[in-house]
Amino acid sequence: MGDLRVDIQFRRRLRRSEQPFALQFAHTFSSPVTSVVGPNGCGKTTLLNLLAGLLRPDAGRIHCDGDTWFDASSRRCLPARGRGVGYVFQEGRLFDHMTVRGNLRYGASRPGPQAVAFDELVELLGLGALLERWPAALSGGQRQRVALGRALLSRPRLLLMDEPMASLDRPTAWRLLGELHPLLRRIGVPAIYVTHHLSEAVYLAGDDGELVVMAQGALQAAGRPTQMLDRPGMGHLTTEEPLENVWTLAVTHRDGQAFARLGDANELELELPADVPPDATKVMIALRANDVILATTRPVGLSARNVLPGTIEHVGPLDGHAWVRVNIGVPLLVSVTDGTVRSMGLAEGGQVFAVIKTTSLQIINP
Repeated sequence: MGDLRVDIQFRRRLRRSEQPFALQFAHTFSSPVTSVVGPNGCGKTTLLNLLAGLLRPDAGRIHCDGDTWFDASSRRCLPARGRGVGYVFQEGRLFDHMTVRGNLRYGASRPGPQAVAFDELVELLGLGALLERWPAALSGGQRQRVALGRALLSRPRLLLMDEPMASLDRPTAWRLLGELHPLLRRIGVPAIYVTHHLSEAVYLAGDDGELVVMAQGALQAAGRPTQMLDRPGMGHLTTEEPLENVWTLAVTHRDGQAFARLGDANELELELPADVPPDATKVMIALRANDVILATTRPVGLSARNVLPGTIEHVGPLDGHAWVRVNIGVPLLVSVTDGTVRSMGLAEGGQVFAVIKTTSLQIINP
């Protein structure tokens, strides 16, 4: 989170019809991007609302770089408008009576130094052709781009995002995530991103961010994303949303077929599906971890077009099964069973072949 440090330790009891619910949370946020992941109903949105000042804790404190946002002992509670927080909601919440330009200008009306200029942000988010449109004429992905732009133009000290991809189809969501990941680092606004989708959380946090796991109103664990996959309790997060590999790769074309180069110094290529346009030079690809087959010797006689040699970098447990990270020029996460790990002798440093069908590769934005 750049140089920003947010220390929280609070409790908030919620009244729900089915049963009482209490959020008890203590943590220090200090990464450029923190992804908060957990099942529906675990308190993720409540956490953001407490940080934003939309809800008030029953007890505890919230400090941001030495500023007191909330302290129960001194009865201090800084209102939302004084915290300098930008908030992107799940459904965007644009002003329907304003054009895209009006919504963005509304965000830019807050006084203070601007993290990014209006015209630059419009270009970065691809909003130039939309400025005179009304929100009702926008697609879901376009609305979320405008909501993100409005929040960033509000000169936030901290950006909060509450499942902004939840209402989007997966290709649109991944396209927006692919733009959001470098944008946050370029602008330098620290962010806390809430989702129930583990792959989103891991991707957006990146190597320099943090993954926070919540369950039943409490923090379960926190750490670097790939390290967190080994933690007990992570398996339930992959039940409905399997782990995905997401890469942005350079594309070459030969004999009417497209190939993606895997790594700068690696001559390995990934044969791509036929729907990649012939003029594409870069492509974003999603591949589910459970759609990859590993072999310890090179298989022959397969219909799969991609058989790629790689080195195992890590083998970790994942609640009854396991995950393997293989370096094939890019990091490849593979989901396997515990029995497979034992019977194949999979271990760090081992040499394997990753078998990938072209039909398993989802092209996000050629």
